[in-house]
Amino acid sequence: MARAEDIEQRRLAREISARQQAERLLEQKSLELYIEAQERQEALQRLRESEERYRLIVEMSPDAIMVQLNGQVAFANSAARRMFAESDHLQLTGLTMADLGLQADVASATEERSERIETIARRLDGQPFEIALRCMPMTYDGKSAMQVVARDISDRKRLEKELAHQAAHDSLTGVSNRRALISSLTETLAFARRHNMPFWVVFIDLDHFKQINDRFGHRAGDRLLETITARLRQLLRQDDIIGRYGGDEFVLLLRGGPEARLTTPILERIMQVVCEPVEFEGHRLQVTCSLGVTAFPDDGHDEDTLIERADAAMYIAKTAGRNLYQL
Repeated sequence: MARAEDIEQRRLAREISARQQAERLLEQKSLELYIEAQERQEALQRLRESEERYRLIVEMSPDAIMVQLNGQVAFANSAARRMFAESDHLQLTGLTMADLGLQADVASATEERSERIETIARRLDGQPFEIALRCMPMTYDGKSAMQVVARDISDRKRLEKELAHQAAHDSLTGVSNRRALISSLTETLAFARRHNMPFWVVFIDLDHFKQINDRFGHRAGDRLLETITARLRQLLRQDDIIGRYGGDEFVLLLRGGPEARLTTPILERIMQVVCEPVEFEGHRLQVTCSLGVTAFPDDGHDEDTLIERADAAMYIAKTAGRNLYQL
């Protein structure tokens, strides 16, 4: 009897031990699952926080940021909406890059981060403007997409054009300065050589211009120069070029086709518009001019020769009595 009880006790002890071991395993597994769940929850929280930070950064970015998905704008930050002039009636999302004038630029960046591109975009009201953009493939809502980051560079481009204009134009009269004039002469020479076309360099010097400044002041002299320049510009043809070579010296490049000719009436008309009086603060300002003219190819085949000989011809006209032209 005692032996049977011992056996039963040992069986119960083994069963209890087995149950305790199973409980410990279940507790361990439960703890592991709990820890894993906590880690996943923390990871999701970090991801949500990361996404929130990303959205905040994107919204605060001064650059326009858009996401193209399935050929359409799926997302646009505040800067993009402002840049492209979004309104209650014109929404940026849902449009295509073609609607913004950027289809070719964005299509060229399909696999890797693109180089910085400066191009022309179109606002929602149809107005063109200059932008710099970069494109980068990304995943958006689990799908392949393209992130477009753009910046409005219209003001910088406008300043660049203004600086380029100032570098090439006389500040008082607005015509080409000496450097730009020589550059135009170089281009004209190259074209004339290729196409066997003549052209003429007319060197103009105002007679006794210093007397205007001395008697009436430099403001009067400036007004006279501005007015004479405007008259000459109206007189010239579209292909002709006028430049201010010095203080009261101008150079005209008279260009035409293979059959073009420089006639006496043309030179006389140039002198006539220079000599017409200019009214300034109750005064009647008037000067004459002396002209020196060289022709390509008869009088020279390079810039220096044509300019120097036109200048020399002008001085011959001055020494001969002024208010004359010399070929």
